[in-house]
Amino acid sequence: MTATESDVVEEFARFAQFFELRAGKIVAQRNYDCFEPWWALSTAGVAGGTVAVEAMKTTLLACAMLSLSVAAGCGSSSSTPGSGTGGSVGTGGSPGTGGTPGTGGTPTTGGQDGAADGPVLYTLTVQNYLNWCDVTENGTLYAAGVPPVTSFAPNTVVNLNAAPNYIFVWGYWTGTDGDKTSAHDMSMATTVTMTSNKTILACCPEPPSTTCP
Repeated sequence: MTATESDVVEEFARFAQFFELRAGKIVAQRNYDCFEPWWALSTAGVAGGTVAVEAMKTTLLACAMLSLSVAAGCGSSSSTPGSGTGGSVGTGGSPGTGGTPGTGGTPTTGGQDGAADGPVLYTLTVQNYLNWCDVTENGTLYAAGVPPVTSFAPNTVVNLNAAPNYIFVWGYWTGTDGDKTSAHDMSMATTVTMTSNKTILACCPEPPSTTCP
């Protein structure tokens, strides 16, 4: 006897799969396979050797999220894909701290302010206004010229002398030991004591002027 479409009995089933994830990996899997109960099928009648079967409309919802108990008529299975949890996540190498920061060289205080690199020395700068004076510094004559900048130990007393040249007249010194009034140091022969860096001026004005601008 050959089967026809009317001989086919339909069976209904429902399937569900649930996965448990940890750190982005599947650590457990549960399958829920739900079939209509066999007793839900009834024979509607027999006609000419053809069996007509109508499935009952009632369904059994036996699939529950992450539940190990299932309703009657439903089977369940679970599986764990391996016991490992995957490799440890790398944290990368320890960050470098770089080299020890440099502190730079030891600052020096210069010749006149400190003794870190040797004895303290103070500089003496002699200005000869328009070179109208002949200046003597510690016995050395600088006729119509400017003595070079020289250095002395602290508290050194430097001997100075100035005289007018050509048509000029003697005026005064500024910045020397005798420069204590508004008239300045009127002595042609004078001194300067090196207690710091000093700049002095020899003034030999052109008559009838008695000052240097």
